[in-house]
Amino acid sequence: MSMLEMQLSSCSTVKLLEGITLEGRNLDQEMISCGSIEKATDKSNASFRSPFMTPPSRHDKTSDSIDTNGESSQLGSRQHKKALLELLDQVEDVICVEDQVSTDTGTASTSYEIKQNNKIGINSDAAEGSSVGSTEKAKTKPANVYFLVFEVSEKQFVGSNGSQRTLKVLRLLDEECGEERSVYLSDDWFYSVIAPGDTVHVIGDFSEEGICEVNRDKNFLIVHPDILVSGTRVAASFSCPRRTVLDERLKNNEQSSAALAGLIRESPTKEFLEEYARVLLQKNYESLFACGVYEGDIHRTMLEAIPRLLKWILLFRDSKSPSSCVDFGSNDGVKKVKVSEVIDIEEMAWAPKFGLKGVIDASMHVKVASKANQTTDYIMPLEFKTGKATNGQAAIEHSAQVMLYTLLMSERYKKNIDYGLLYYLHTDQTQGIAVRRSDLVGLIMRRNELASDLLKASTMQQLPPMLQVPNTCKGCRHLKACTVYHKAHGGSIEGSGLGDVYSSLVNHLTTAHCNFLKKWERLIDLEANELEVVRKEMWGSRSTNGSHSSTCLSSIVLDTSDQVPRNNFIQGNRFVYRFMRQDLNPSSSGKDLECSLKTGDYVILSTDPGRLVVGRGVIMDMTRINVTVSFSKRLRLPGSSPSKIIHDLCQEVWRIDKDEFTASFAMMRFNLIQMFLQDDRSSHLRSMIVDLNAPRYDGGCIFSQDPAVSYIWSEKTLNDDQRKAILKILTAKDYTLILGMPGTGKTSTMVHAVKALLMRGASILLTSYTNSAVDNLLIKLKSQSTEARENGMGVSLFCRLSEAHPQAISALQSQYRMSAPIMELSNALIYGNRLRCGSPDVANAKLVYTNSTSTSLWLKKVLDPLRQVIFINTDLLPGLEVKDCKTVNNPLEAYIVTEITDKLTCQGIRGEDIGVITPYNSQANLIKQYVSNSVEIHTIDKYQGRDKDCILVSFVRSSNNPKNCKSSLLGDWHRINVALTRAKKKLIMVGSQRTLSFVPILKLLIEKVEEGCSILNVNREDIDINNQHKGELKRCSQLRSL
Repeated sequence: MSMLEMQLSSCSTVKLLEGITLEGRNLDQEMISCGSIEKATDKSNASFRSPFMTPPSRHDKTSDSIDTNGESSQLGSRQHKKALLELLDQVEDVICVEDQVSTDTGTASTSYEIKQNNKIGINSDAAEGSSVGSTEKAKTKPANVYFLVFEVSEKQFVGSNGSQRTLKVLRLLDEECGEERSVYLSDDWFYSVIAPGDTVHVIGDFSEEGICEVNRDKNFLIVHPDILVSGTRVAASFSCPRRTVLDERLKNNEQSSAALAGLIRESPTKEFLEEYARVLLQKNYESLFACGVYEGDIHRTMLEAIPRLLKWILLFRDSKSPSSCVDFGSNDGVKKVKVSEVIDIEEMAWAPKFGLKGVIDASMHVKVASKANQTTDYIMPLEFKTGKATNGQAAIEHSAQVMLYTLLMSERYKKNIDYGLLYYLHTDQTQGIAVRRSDLVGLIMRRNELASDLLKASTMQQLPPMLQVPNTCKGCRHLKACTVYHKAHGGSIEGSGLGDVYSSLVNHLTTAHCNFLKKWERLIDLEANELEVVRKEMWGSRSTNGSHSSTCLSSIVLDTSDQVPRNNFIQGNRFVYRFMRQDLNPSSSGKDLECSLKTGDYVILSTDPGRLVVGRGVIMDMTRINVTVSFSKRLRLPGSSPSKIIHDLCQEVWRIDKDEFTASFAMMRFNLIQMFLQDDRSSHLRSMIVDLNAPRYDGGCIFSQDPAVSYIWSEKTLNDDQRKAILKILTAKDYTLILGMPGTGKTSTMVHAVKALLMRGASILLTSYTNSAVDNLLIKLKSQSTEARENGMGVSLFCRLSEAHPQAISALQSQYRMSAPIMELSNALIYGNRLRCGSPDVANAKLVYTNSTSTSLWLKKVLDPLRQVIFINTDLLPGLEVKDCKTVNNPLEAYIVTEITDKLTCQGIRGEDIGVITPYNSQANLIKQYVSNSVEIHTIDKYQGRDKDCILVSFVRSSNNPKNCKSSLLGDWHRINVALTRAKKKLIMVGSQRTLSFVPILKLLIEKVEEGCSILNVNREDIDINNQHKGELKRCSQLRSL
């Protein structure tokens, strides 16, 4: 029996209420007052104390006897569990059976309603068709209100019986309305660690005097509610908060495959699941490799688990089976349990109200029969444990995890969910978990302290103290990282509590090493905190219906038109849904879906309003009126019955937000800390990157009998620069830096280098900084976080190494892309005239028109093939930029770009050979609506690695007050260099010379173009916006009449 079970059974408990899953009940009020019944229980046994009720400020040191079995193998167990969950997903439909009234057992379906006196009334034989799964659409409640703490004090009160009580008093301010409130904390809540400046959320009602008391019997206080803490993390933090914070900050083992949503309709068999196990392994080799887990071990575990899974399904699908009994540790004793439906597998549940989040292994409809053979329907979480630790501290943590999942599901399903199931695969044991308010109070308080710990770590790089329990610490997965952080932040051997073990792990670190680690840890946190601001805006009280953000789409619905391709609904085990604006009509303008979201972005789908998260997906396609999103499994609203899933989805209004990847920063921290560990590989990396030791190369002559060298000398397509660069790669023992200017054949050089290395039998890993998802995220963050950039985050590893050891650089200087006039721009601005054309053909390349059409004078000048570079100045036209919240575009420039591309195609230039570049997503989206689909239109960031015969650049910014028109995008020379070096034969730039001249890099560009007499000033005679072009310009504007 677990520690939790023993403590639960040691006290007198009240019989569990039948029929807790009530329709239309006030969940908030019930969660507030749910302690009223058990209050008598706690008072009747003064010795009872929940295992989770240790006040945060009075934590005792964990004893040496804490069970740490399975600690070192957690990574493999997690991967085993993920694979087994996919197997369970395959049998999800098998467990879904129709609810029927059983006349021979005397059990009838029941429904419940709340009477005016707040007592529970029970109506037998409910109307036909009602079921637990069918829920009426909940009324929209206001967003969670967060308060600012501006004073914390303690006061003495005299009770009615004359006893004195000490309360902690919080004075709060609602920043939205300016109203002041007070919260009185008593009992264990008194020990909550709260300071002025903190943000809190109060779950409870305030009196007319603006006071709310939080005690053991009623109400909750959530500290830092905008930090969504994983239920798993909260449960694990009781034994060592420092380990849990490191878990969150150094997530390197979260690789897993999403559960498949293609559900079978046949009964599961051993043979089917064994075959599917093999398919799962093939699909997830990448995840297994990332985790360092051998696929044979995973396969063996899965095969061993299949008989137990089948047995569990058969037992709990049949309520008459005597083995389907589960002990919930209550006065009711053992109960018969029947699973009637698996609602979801790995259900993502976020509850900003409680500051919690989690992924629930399985959400189920369960029928529970009491001793009196009364059957009650419940919704329960099932937590699935594959490790060997099934008792002691591990069992307490597992129970805590299930309890927190009931809280998440209560918020998600708008029902009181007081029970859960815990299944141990290793022992084939199913345990019932009953939730008590006293347990929830302790868990919420622990969650609050963990949120504070996470905030301190991200803002001050301050971790909780070391545990100082050698028997526990020596088996911890974070032992090495934990001791390195302790050393880096001035910790001592006495403070570690580990003696010589600590010294052996950190004695190699110098002061310079510690400073390097602290500096880059801080810079990573600065970047990560920028994303946290976005998340807080998404889930905070100010995120109201109708709020506009460039990274979200609100008020959208599922597109149910006949034009949606049904055969593409399921694509490669992905489920595709298409959305459109709720108020879409034939006259809708292009602004309907205007935002910075684009194809390939990872997004979160939630209800609007309500912000109920339903799934994570990837944008597959985005047009003026539709956005198509791919998900790993079918969408389903909580509470939807199986027969109404699609109907309920179509009735809902949705919101799509960009899913910013904070996990990538955890990977950065993990990779950073690896350099400071005590092993040969880390020592070598540290010597090169931190100590900046010179790279090593093979000395002596290169022998001709080396097939790789022979291949490079014989390859005629390589120029001298490329050949020297590859030979340097072949002789490098550490690293080689290839500085490839635009168009110099970096890709070709890498291809031949790979071929040469393969001839030697080398193992090769190819990576790229320009993966669109990663690249766009990093560039965005780089422009957002000024403090991080100014402190060195903008300095790449390539730059750091090249400045320290220029002899390690091989430069490629002959380019084969741009004609000479185009090349001269970047040569003058960036490369100090080191760049040269690889051949006369490249230098003299021009556009060749196959058709001849009549056109206006200004367009003839623009299209002249002899003018390979031209800047169209719009200062003589009313072509100012248009701002809308966080977006900016320029309708006039969009019109000019449209006119030029139309004439280029009319004169025989293929759309595939034309590209349009702009710094801003909103401008790209505007131009896409009116330019041929064959013309590639992207932001500068997405044009890295691409080139076209003709490139048009729209700079967008144009202001009556150009001095105040600041743009980090236009001031970034890396971006400007990309924009200028994509064109092969013709570069056409459109912008305001007056405005752009206030940006230093663009001022130099305009001066260079002016030297070649290549600036074209267009005026109202060229583009008469009041007459023939007024319709086209208005068509492009979408935002205002010109």
